Amino acid sequence: MTIKEIDLIIQNIPVILQYFIPGFLCLIIFKIITGTNTSNKYTAILSCVFSYILLSVSELIFIWIKSLEQFKTNVYVRSVISIIMGLVLSIIFGICYHTKRLGKIMKFISGKTQYRRIWRDVIDLDNGSNLKIYVKDDNYYVYGHFRNVEEHEDDPYIAVFGYGKFDKVTNKLLEYEPNHMDDDIKNDRNIYMIRMSNVDHIEIA
Repeated sequence: MTIKEIDLIIQNIPVILQYFIPGFLCLIIFKIITGTNTSNKYTAILSCVFSYILLSVSELIFIWIKSLEQFKTNVYVRSVISIIMGLVLSIIFGICYHTKRLGKIMKFISGKTQYRRIWRDVIDLDNGSNLKIYVKDDNYYVYGHFRNVEEHEDDPYIAVFGYGKFDKVTNKLLEYEPNHMDDDIKNDRNIYMIRMSNVDHIEIA
């Protein structure tokens, strides 16, 4: 490979990247907002597809807005416009992704909501839900306020705060176990965590 060929490749790097970077950033922002976890093997393909769509839309913008037509061949301007559009659309679609209306539409079409995990469908993430976590091979259950759950693990942890441990038979608070039932709702320093493999079942109040 000659120096001229190497120089030509270097000069065309921005042209090549404009078909990847806008879509890649678009995907990353959407995944952060929605908490989705798509396979990495599809990331490159989806990035190129979304970048192509964004670049096509930017072409239309140059046609519609005559004052921008002079920048039509500038790869940096095209890339910046595509990136801005991608970020804005990612935020909009990310917000819409969590709406109950979309959940109803998806359920009507496919019989299930947009979420891959059941937690977002059964737990009130805005106001929180109270959980009864029945522990395997123990004589108690943990009653507390939902704090968090790992959504993309095979054996996730679930966490509650403001919790207490109760006897499974008598439903009485176990006095010999830590009791944080009176903790202020803003004080979640005392947290109980348990792996789902150690849970028999959970009741949501």
